[in-house]
Amino acid sequence: MRQQVHRSRCQRHCLQTAAGKQDRQPQAVAPGQQNSSSSSSSSSKKRWQWDESENALWAYLVLFGILAAGQAAVSIPSLRSIPFKELPYFVGLAATTIYIGAHRGLTTRLPRQQISIKQGLAAPLFASVALFGGYLLVKNFPALTFQVVLDAYFWLVGSFALAGGLAQPLRRLAGSWGGKDLDFPVPKWLVAATVLEEDQDPHEEGEEAKPELPVTDLIALVIGISAASYDVVIGHDSFTLCNLLACVIATDIMQALGLRSFRAAGVALVGLLLYDVFWVFGSPKVIGENVMMTVATSDIRFGPARLLYPRLVASASEGGRFPYSLLGLGDVAVPGLLACLALRFDAVRLLQPGQAAGTETSAQAGGPVSPTQAQTSAATAGGAVETVTTAVGTQKPVLPVTEAILQNRTYFLPLLAAYIVGLGVAFAANSITKLGQPALLYLVPLTLGSIALTAATKGELGRVFSFTDSASTLPPLRGNKKDKGKGSLS
Repeated sequence: MRQQVHRSRCQRHCLQTAAGKQDRQPQAVAPGQQNSSSSSSSSSKKRWQWDESENALWAYLVLFGILAAGQAAVSIPSLRSIPFKELPYFVGLAATTIYIGAHRGLTTRLPRQQISIKQGLAAPLFASVALFGGYLLVKNFPALTFQVVLDAYFWLVGSFALAGGLAQPLRRLAGSWGGKDLDFPVPKWLVAATVLEEDQDPHEEGEEAKPELPVTDLIALVIGISAASYDVVIGHDSFTLCNLLACVIATDIMQALGLRSFRAAGVALVGLLLYDVFWVFGSPKVIGENVMMTVATSDIRFGPARLLYPRLVASASEGGRFPYSLLGLGDVAVPGLLACLALRFDAVRLLQPGQAAGTETSAQAGGPVSPTQAQTSAATAGGAVETVTTAVGTQKPVLPVTEAILQNRTYFLPLLAAYIVGLGVAFAANSITKLGQPALLYLVPLTLGSIALTAATKGELGRVFSFTDSASTLPPLRGNKKDKGKGSLS
């Protein structure tokens, strides 16, 4: 066993880079050749991460700017009379949240759970069971409350979502000061349980270490816990704070979940569209009441599970007694998952620029186009293919994303524009009909339609239909022994 461990360590040492303490050795793979670790690769650059970029910092500043503007429009008397303030507010928050979530999901170091076609088919059923169960509780047991459970859940989720979202932007904003680390002692037994190398024998004694945490990460953690705690203490009465937590929770959903293909996306989104339409328009005829509206406007304080904006003028529309205009978090996260997939497809297209219209691809031949194939294409062209060693010792390719993706978002940007249009149409329909609207009725056709239209204009319909995303993601980077225990909240 120890000989196998020693051999695996030697193999891993050959794959590590000498350029930085957290960089892995990229491997140049050519057809018919084995992976090599030449000395020239020691000059390879640190892997690009969106959340460490200036683009991420500006995105978060825009998010906070929209939240501040919405609060000012309610607090300043001269601005209260502006009509339809909630429309740009909701559109701005939702679009910015999708933008952040899609880009975080593109270069995340966390494992992502992918949604298959079968899971997409089951999603509307499970959502219906959950919604109708909540409706039965609201109607038949009005005195029954799960407020403590809900508060505890959203406190935990909101704390870490906000801390994780702010960690890298704060580090970027702080500059060189943000890279300073704090050492703190950890019991030896805990180090032995948690700071083991991927290929280390679990029966070997763990090394004693002092984990390090960047100062800005600690500040982000304090902000996250403080904000979530204050939200619970005041009973979720601050719509601005509640919306902030809801937005970062949605970005975490888009970072942790992914659609496996555009086929799965079509099945899941159309199914959820039918779910949304039935429980808004169909349930009054079947059950005698709008189930979706009843649950959404109940007296239960759900916390950061929806986006809210105060009604300053009494409304005659359905649900007008509820003091807020609202947008369900699902109306942000569900199209956001499609946006994540579109951006990942853009990243694969960037690695295969020659395989456009008029060039036969594996997709046109009937096979799936995945990030793994993009790796092979990059290697054939002389590029570097990066692989990582998983906990079970297998090699898995990583989607090699660079900053060039920010200038090549061919599918993502039209989809985001279609989402903005769809949300505007949904609000217009609500204003005209005075009835609650299933937002997915407008968002799903427009966002899926933008993918189809872009693919048709690029001559890539077959490629889009056959695309299968890879489950491989950017894992936590490991350094040398002196860097063991170095932490990050991102």
